[in-house]
Amino acid sequence: DATRLALLRSAAPGSDVPLAEEWVEGTKRFANKLWNVSGFVLSRMEESAGLPGTEGGGLPPFTELPLEDRWMLSRLHAAHTAADVAYDAYDWATVCRTLFHFLWDEMADWYIEAVKLRLYGDDAAAAATARRVGRFVLDHVLRLLHPVMPFVTETLWRELTGAAGGQDSLMAADWPTAAAEWHDADAEADFAVLQDLVTEVNRFRSQNGIPPSKRFPLVVAAQDQALLERQGPLVASLAGLSDVHPAGSLEERKGCTTIQFGAGQAQVDLTGLIDVEAELARLDKELTRTQGDLQRVDGKLANEGFTSRAPAEVVAKEREKRAQAETTIAELEERIAALTALAG
Repeated sequence: DATRLALLRSAAPGSDVPLAEEWVEGTKRFANKLWNVSGFVLSRMEESAGLPGTEGGGLPPFTELPLEDRWMLSRLHAAHTAADVAYDAYDWATVCRTLFHFLWDEMADWYIEAVKLRLYGDDAAAAATARRVGRFVLDHVLRLLHPVMPFVTETLWRELTGAAGGQDSLMAADWPTAAAEWHDADAEADFAVLQDLVTEVNRFRSQNGIPPSKRFPLVVAAQDQALLERQGPLVASLAGLSDVHPAGSLEERKGCTTIQFGAGQAQVDLTGLIDVEAELARLDKELTRTQGDLQRVDGKLANEGFTSRAPAEVVAKEREKRAQAETTIAELEERIAALTALAG
């Protein structure tokens, strides 16, 4: 399946199909990701008799679903629509790219993480709905992937549907359909706000060496305060926060820093969270090292003998290094200035 998918991902009508070993390694990782997502659904989203939302008959009413479920189904609708068009045109590269992105970047990275709040919570009905939607989406995407990954999808689908005894086959199953009501632009826009905020909080963690296990409260002032009030627990779960406090505006407070995101600002109290002096020392050291890297690259590029004799791709790579070093230096200087202001 990994070799087949690697070939199909690079297939272009009317041209030879290239293949490299690292491409097969990449599609093998995708197969592993599909297996792991399916394993989570099978182990954590088992049907539970007697709980609301677990009886047969498909999904609960769409409008009654939580935001993350409506977002997932809307993204599934988009992926399904694009894949259908590509399948009809025998555009295998687009089929693979579309489903690869949906499963890895949307279902695995965001949806699976989002539903953990309900799966591990105390609300049995909410957990049951999460199980129902999760199993439904996995069944749907396995059917969409089957023509390009027949073996792994067949195995997983039989486990998911209880057909492991060989009585039924995914090969003979109906092609799925995407209901028009799943397309929900409002759900996608709302969830995008949460994604942006969580992404910036994670970036803040990474830049300041704060481990994912370290929880801290976040004060958020956004254009849509009602959205943050409703979805605060979900944001806290996704970003590893202790709490999310929506606020109409942010007051300037000593020892606090601000995180910018697309729909507003968030404030973090650094007291006990970051050793400012140690972090400044680390950033100064990294800045000095990066400035040295930039000087070495500039020396190469200023050498006419190097730029005229070296292969074009080697020179281009050095120019890329220079651009990256300049970007890193600007980011480091900005972070140093912000921390220096806090320390003062």
